[in-house]
Amino acid sequence: EHPLTIKGTNGGRLSINTAPSSSLPTFSCAGIHVRGGGLTMEDTQLQLAMGKMEDASAYGIDSWGGDNLISNSKIAIVMNSLADPDRKCIGINMPGADSLTVTNHSSITMESLDTGISFSGNLNISGSSLTIRNSAMQGVVAGTTVISQGSVLDISAQDGQALQAAGQKVTISESSATLVSTGTNGIFCNDLEIINSAEVDVKGYWPALFVDSNTVIRDSSVDAVTANDVGIFCQGPTEITD
Repeated sequence: EHPLTIKGTNGGRLSINTAPSSSLPTFSCAGIHVRGGGLTMEDTQLQLAMGKMEDASAYGIDSWGGDNLISNSKIAIVMNSLADPDRKCIGINMPGADSLTVTNHSSITMESLDTGISFSGNLNISGSSLTIRNSAMQGVVAGTTVISQGSVLDISAQDGQALQAAGQKVTISESSATLVSTGTNGIFCNDLEIINSAEVDVKGYWPALFVDSNTVIRDSSVDAVTANDVGIFCQGPTEITD
């Protein structure tokens, strides 16, 4: 019901395996659920596996608000995709959260799910890695998103965007990102900034990069490939420098 801290010492590990029960009423299922929001994970390894859901949604980590932090930790989440618009299988779900910060050489890997990360707050990934393999819907849905300090993203999505920050800004700085969507856009946002020797490989079915307002690509490399449209679509000023 309140903020939760999970801190490892001497190589501490936590393993969670959860699944719905056939003898109980059907509710959504979660590996870690923090109703009040505010999850902190430090210096630990988390392995989370979710059994097959039938009639309800599933969340690997479910934190309902506040500021959330993952620092110097390794997280592996394996679920079973539902591919159902009404019931979803989400790796990290944070409704109402102000922020999620992933930092200090953390790594997060997810597979066999509908959406990797879903919330409307600020996402900050610094000096860390995020891998989401073949999400059935979106890879990451967040608000203002900053990828920095040598972070590595490898995200692939099917029906939805690999990285979505609708109405907000995405900044990729001093980092590398491989973002692939077979159904729509690799990146969808309001403002986009790729700077400071960033390397971005983005693929989409529609525009690989779809930007509602301003695009800045400076001192960086971008490989934008589309199956059925233009590589880069921007409805405002576009700057490509150095």
